[in-house]
Amino acid sequence: MPFAYVVEGLAPRFNEFSDKLLSELALRGTQITDISRSERRIDMSTEHMGEKGRLAIYAEGSNIKIVYTVERERKEVKEGFVGALTGGALGGILGGLLRGDSEAIADTVAGAVAGGALGAYHGYERSIEEQTEFARMLAEAVRDAENYVRERVEERRRLEQERLEELRRELEDVEWELSNIYADLIALKEEAQILASEGRDVSSAKRRLEIAERLYNEAKRAVAAKEPKEAKAKALAARKMLDRARDALWRS
Repeated sequence: MPFAYVVEGLAPRFNEFSDKLLSELALRGTQITDISRSERRIDMSTEHMGEKGRLAIYAEGSNIKIVYTVERERKEVKEGFVGALTGGALGGILGGLLRGDSEAIADTVAGAVAGGALGAYHGYERSIEEQTEFARMLAEAVRDAENYVRERVEERRRLEQERLEELRRELEDVEWELSNIYADLIALKEEAQILASEGRDVSSAKRRLEIAERLYNEAKRAVAAKEPKEAKAKALAARKMLDRARDALWRS
């Protein structure tokens, strides 16, 4: 009897989800053996409360699919079923179970009540109940693993948003400073031209203004590349060079 579960949209987090699901199953007392793993699929054998099965976890498109197939443990064998039924009667019960043929099962059981087979058949029903309980437990483990991964994804998204917001603020601060630097650069270049027209030696100031302009352009490129530290450093250097150019103009 297969049980299938689909977790939507978490295929990109396959490894994180599958590791968490296996941890959740282990914490719930599930024994996991014969595990094989590839990039987008994990297969294994499981045993829980006497019930054995095969579990597959794999990515399918953008989703993750979990398929559990029960390898039914025959409780009736443990309850002396073989001793009560032999030959055709045993075959009739097992064949009816596999085919889902309730009439065949009923006929076989009716003919074997005197041998104690009815109690064994009830044992099979208890086995079905346990399997259903395990399916519910697996669903809970899937849900908990999904919630865990989604919370982690949301937390990483929140941290990334905070980082991007901080980056945006830093770049805005640099851009504001660069706008001031550009205004001062234009003003000092105009001042240098005026002083030069008056016969003053402004060569030293012009060299510094050229360097300041280069640093300003490098800072603008760093802002465009979203490198706030580099942009801040270049802007600071440009500001210092402008101050020296201003001093040179005053001394000319």
